[in-house]
Amino acid sequence: MVLLGIAVAFGAMVLLIKKQVPLGVCLLAGGTVVGLFGFRSWQQWAETAQFAFFSASTLELAAIILLINAIGCGMGASGSLERINQSLGAVFPDKRYSLAFYPAVIGMLNVPGGAILSAPLVKSAGDGIGLGADQKAAVNLLFRHFWFLVYPFYTSMIVITGIAGVDMLSIIKLGIPATLAGFAACWHFCFRGTQGVTGEVKGGPKAGNLYRLAVNLSPVIVALAAALLADIGFIPALVLGMIWSGIINRVPARQGESRFRYLGRRLRNFWAEVLAPSARWQLVIIPVGINFFRSSISGSGAAELLAGRMLNFDLPVEVLIFFVPVLISFITGLHLAAVTISVPIFIPLLGGQSLTGPMFLLLTAASVGYWMSPLHLCLILTREYMRASYGGTVRIMFWPACVIALAGAVTYLLAC
Repeated sequence: MVLLGIAVAFGAMVLLIKKQVPLGVCLLAGGTVVGLFGFRSWQQWAETAQFAFFSASTLELAAIILLINAIGCGMGASGSLERINQSLGAVFPDKRYSLAFYPAVIGMLNVPGGAILSAPLVKSAGDGIGLGADQKAAVNLLFRHFWFLVYPFYTSMIVITGIAGVDMLSIIKLGIPATLAGFAACWHFCFRGTQGVTGEVKGGPKAGNLYRLAVNLSPVIVALAAALLADIGFIPALVLGMIWSGIINRVPARQGESRFRYLGRRLRNFWAEVLAPSARWQLVIIPVGINFFRSSISGSGAAELLAGRMLNFDLPVEVLIFFVPVLISFITGLHLAAVTISVPIFIPLLGGQSLTGPMFLLLTAASVGYWMSPLHLCLILTREYMRASYGGTVRIMFWPACVIALAGAVTYLLAC
């Protein structure tokens, strides 16, 4: 009955995701279905709910997600994103480099559907070197997502390391070869048949534009350095990045304005332009849903039963770890859904072995399916903006995805 509950839960989550119900709500619904089939007492429900809503992991993940979103909102409100794009255009006059860096830089801001932010810039630069609509759409999507195997502020990276208890830097090290191979493949297949076209360099000397680029990217750079080099934790690091963003984008006081009024105006602007847009309940509920679904799978005994059934297929566990996340991310169009659904299922399969390699393989697989999914929000928005076809765009993206999958699999085999 418990395995039937997992099947029903999975079907319900896929249906809800296709209906554009927020992911956190979908995970809560899936956990509830599993509980209905597998829980034997009200105490299990109470313990699961308490863990989902009030555990330290839930609160920490919610804070990290909101702070990442707040940094993105703050950089957009202050004009940093626009200045970053202007500086990129001047630092890299070859428009192919600008085309690659626009979505890659904006991809650092973990905003759902954020590819639409770089789409106008990619379209304009792509027109200048004769790219078709499908090529421009593929450029915008591939260069936004190719480096998610090494980016520490990517939500799926934070979630997978938190759930599995693996070291993030260890996964990032494994992801470097696949990321480099992916970048080379993206460049080759997106710009095949084109030559570098030098645009008009604006905004002064290249050194000055490089400095402006670094300054406007510095909130993210400061947060990354604090988290990875100073090892102060993600929450303090992100708060530090927000504070630094406020310092470099400080608005001067108006003539005759008292310090009290100036402070009040800045606080009101901070609320209206940064906190209010970033503090969305759809984001807050994601960690609750993750831990509710995870705890339901564990408490009902479903993970152990499912692991036993999978072992009966006589397939290598690596094959299952790869193809299940590919399928989930392709069907749902959500990378995070593939991670949060797959990890609790596969951990019991792995026994006492190190989880770093398997979790890296799972993350790689989820990325590949996510790229190709017709429900992927970035793909939908980019196609609409570029007037591109799904088939034409995916044909260009297919081979870079295969390269990353192959590079990830080879890295896993060599390292593990």
